[in-house]
Amino acid sequence: MPIVEGARCTFLFRGEADEVRLVHRIFGLPERIPLRRLHGTDLWYLVLELPDGSRVEYQLEITRGGQGERINDPLNPRLAHSPLGSSSVCYARGYEVP
Repeated sequence: MPIVEGARCTFLFRGEADEVRLVHRIFGLPERIPLRRLHGTDLWYLVLELPDGSRVEYQLEITRGGQGERINDPLNPRLAHSPLGSSSVCYARGYEVP
C-alpha cells in the first residue's frame, strides 16, 4: 500500500470513522485531502496522480466523534523517520532509492 498503477496512487484505510484525510506536503495540493468512503463498508479510498519518480511522506488524519488523530498508514510498512517522529512513505512509479 498504497497501490501504484502508472501515475495513479490509491491510498486506502479500513476502519470506522466520521472522516479520513490524507495529510501531506505535496506542492500545489491542499495539505489535507479527504478520502471517500465506499458505500456500506468501512473502506475509505483516495486516488491521486503523482509525477513519475515522486516520493511522498504522509499520514492519515482520522476523525471519530469530533476527535481527530494522525496516524501512520497501518497498511503501509514503509516509514520515514525524523526528529519530529515518523511518517508513511509512498513511492510513485519510477522512484529509485538514492
